[in-house]
Amino acid sequence: MRNGRRLALVVLALCVAVLAAACGVSRKDASVFVKGELDAVYQGVYNEDYLELVEGMTREDAEEKYKANVSAEAEYLLYYFLDVEYPDEAVTAKAESLVKEIYSHAQYTVGEADKLKSGDFVVEVTLSPIEIMPLLSEESFAENWQAACAEKGVTTQEQLNSISEEEYAAIDAVYAMAMLAEVEALLPQLSYGEDQDIMIQLELGSDNYYSLVEEDWQYLDGVMIDYFGDYTE
Repeated sequence: MRNGRRLALVVLALCVAVLAAACGVSRKDASVFVKGELDAVYQGVYNEDYLELVEGMTREDAEEKYKANVSAEAEYLLYYFLDVEYPDEAVTAKAESLVKEIYSHAQYTVGEADKLKSGDFVVEVTLSPIEIMPLLSEESFAENWQAACAEKGVTTQEQLNSISEEEYAAIDAVYAMAMLAEVEALLPQLSYGEDQDIMIQLELGSDNYYSLVEEDWQYLDGVMIDYFGDYTE
């Protein structure tokens, strides 16, 4: 397993959404904005008050944000957690479907916003980290890899070293599907870690628009699914 943190692809997508300060942004608006972002990108729920509040936002735009977030999370799950090197279309589709199911269990509460002297807003989000990945045993990675190799007739390291890239990719696909199936089987045991209070800042730019501070969202995104048991109670 690689221990790299989640890439910030979705953070960049999130920051496209802005609030026009010229229209008069209230503390309630700031909270609605943050909750709307969370609901959109993690649960595929597009609140009307959020859509009306955000500059130029349509339901189709919000749906694209959700798809982008699911895709980014699926990439992280495959490449950086399960160490899958050659995910094909079937593997990617399975990973995205699994991520959607995991995201559907997201739990968070958005508090009232505070306005700073700078004009920025700060909103506290209480997030319950999703605990499912730490349930995978360390042995399952090696066991599923060995089983995938054996299924393709590869039983020694020497054989593995001599196979073609195409043959390796075929083994990788079998391994990936097996690992995703193990995660899926753990869904009934899904639980939550210790609640985390995360401050999300809406920054007032020189263009008189509010935007989300990337670092805050990147941190929240890393807490949403607890891959390595950092928040297990």
